[in-house]
Amino acid sequence: MPGLFKYKVFALTMAFFLLSLTAGCNGDTEEETYNVETDEEFQQSVEQVLERFLREDNEDVIYQELLEEYGERYTEEEIRVYVGALLEEQEEELSAELEAVKEQVDEAQEKVNEFEEELADETTREELEEQLKPLTDWLEELEKKIEETTDFYRKVELYEEMENTLLQIAEILENKVTTLEEREGNTEEGAGAFFSYNHEIEELLDHDKEIQEAYNSVTGDNFISEQVLHDELEKNIIPESEDLLDQLGDIDQDTEEIQEVHQKIKEAQSTLLQGYNLWVEAIQEEDQDMVDEAVELVEKGEELRQTFYKELDMLLQKYTN
Repeated sequence: MPGLFKYKVFALTMAFFLLSLTAGCNGDTEEETYNVETDEEFQQSVEQVLERFLREDNEDVIYQELLEEYGERYTEEEIRVYVGALLEEQEEELSAELEAVKEQVDEAQEKVNEFEEELADETTREELEEQLKPLTDWLEELEKKIEETTDFYRKVELYEEMENTLLQIAEILENKVTTLEEREGNTEEGAGAFFSYNHEIEELLDHDKEIQEAYNSVTGDNFISEQVLHDELEKNIIPESEDLLDQLGDIDQDTEEIQEVHQKIKEAQSTLLQGYNLWVEAIQEEDQDMVDEAVELVEKGEELRQTFYKELDMLLQKYTN
């Protein structure tokens, strides 16, 4: 009995050992299971190739690459179903983005149309045509590229470029509209200022012509003697010129262009007055050199006067045509 008992104990021990060994071996060889939804490595690979799918790369080639790398984990059908679902989702997002950028292009085009309507003048359009030509040519090229591609990403990029180009055109047109409006406003303001100035100075210019007539009556072909010239300068021409110069200083000059023109008549009268005074002194001193200098001053004053009348006439033409 003792021997039989020992044998049973030994047999049970060996059976338990073999059972434990078998269980251990089965645990080591059990295959690892994978799920496409939780397989981070697989998902990263899929994300990397999604853009290739959407950019019209060869689908069969891409699926074959995924199958070669993950074929031991998933069947081709599992890979295609999972990737197809992601592609559909991505395409919906890109379609929405594409529609959004198309709307932005339409809005930019509306801006261009609005400013073009404000620039109805044919001459203005011709002036802008050359400046805008590179941009309008590029728009035509973009339209061709959009028609030729089915690449979602590329379409979005092209529409964004189209929007930027249209906004550049709109900005150029807007600047032109603003410039014309400012010019028109300045013209209206300038016209009002000029006619007010012209009305004020008309009486003074009549006075200037009277002085000029008095001077001509004792010089040139009408010269009688130095004494007659001396008396006319001292008693009439010089006092009248001084009075005229004082009155010219009181005239309103509301714009820069009026100031520039008005300065000419003031310089003319000032120079003439210097010449008249020097001529009187030269006659008194019987100094021919002083006479020559006085004549040069008077001639210079007369040139300035003629310049003033020409520029005044130019402003009149500007604001009456």
